[in-house]
Amino acid sequence: WIGLSALYVRAESWNSMACPTSRPELSWLDSAIRIQPLDIADNWKLQQVEDALCKVQLSAAKILRIKEVFIKEMERGIHEQPSSLQMENTYIPELPDGTEEGLYLALDLGGTNFRVILLELSSGCLVREEVKHYHISDELRLGCGERLFDFLAECVCDFVRSQNLTGAKLPLGFTFSFPMVQKALDVGILVTWTKSFNCPSVVGCDAVQMLRDAIKKRGDTHVEVLAVLNDTTGTLIQGGVLDKKTAIGLILGTGSNACYMERAERVQHWEGQRHGEKQVR
Repeated sequence: WIGLSALYVRAESWNSMACPTSRPELSWLDSAIRIQPLDIADNWKLQQVEDALCKVQLSAAKILRIKEVFIKEMERGIHEQPSSLQMENTYIPELPDGTEEGLYLALDLGGTNFRVILLELSSGCLVREEVKHYHISDELRLGCGERLFDFLAECVCDFVRSQNLTGAKLPLGFTFSFPMVQKALDVGILVTWTKSFNCPSVVGCDAVQMLRDAIKKRGDTHVEVLAVLNDTTGTLIQGGVLDKKTAIGLILGTGSNACYMERAERVQHWEGQRHGEKQVR
C-alpha cells in the first residue's frame, strides 16, 4: 500500500521537476479541468466565490508536475530509496478468484468503534454476513496494549458465541488501519498509532501476534488469525470481487492511504522467500 499522506513530498524533489509548458496532454487536461462560468447575478458574491475557488484550483501544468513527482517518489520507495511514500509490501499475491467457500471472520480495527464480522461464502459469493460493533473506551485506547488486545479477543469470542460457533475452526482476517511494516501476510509491526489511539507498548510489536496471544490465553474458541491488512488493501480486494479490472484501493477519511497492484519483480522490499508471485499489493 502507499501512504498518500506523503503528498507533501520532499522539497528538493518538487523543485527539481521542470514545470511542463508545451506538452500535448496539456490541451485536453486544460479542457477537462476548466470550470464552467458561475451563474451568480450578484457580482460581489460572484467575486467572493471565484476568489475562494482560485486558491484550490490547479493548472494543467501543475497537475502534470504533481503526477511526475508522485511517480518519481513511488519509484524511489519501491526500490527502497529515500522517499516520502511508505511503499509497503502487503504480501497478497492475488485477488479472490470465485472459488472461495466456507465461514470466515474479520476484525476491523481503526477507530473508537470496531467491528467483528462473520462471512459465509459459496463459490466466491457472499451468502451470509453478520456484523457486530463494539465500543473501545478511552482507557483502553490510551492505556496498556495488552489490555487492548485482551479486549479485542474478548469481543471476538463474544461474537463467536453469539453465532453458536464456539466449536468451529474459524480463519480470521485482521484489518489493522494504522501505519505498519509488514514482514509477511500475517506479520504487521506497528510503526505508530494514529487517530485516537496511543498504547505505547504496542509500537514496534507485531499486532497479529498480540491478537493471537490474547485469543490463545482465553482458550474458549478455535479462531486462527491468518492475515493482517490495511483498510486500503481490503478496499482493493473487495473492489476486485465487484470488478475484475479494479487496480487501486483508496481511503480518504481520518487518514488517507492507497493500495495498488504491482509486478512482483519490481518490489525490492521482500522479507523471507518468494513463492513465484507474479504481482503483489
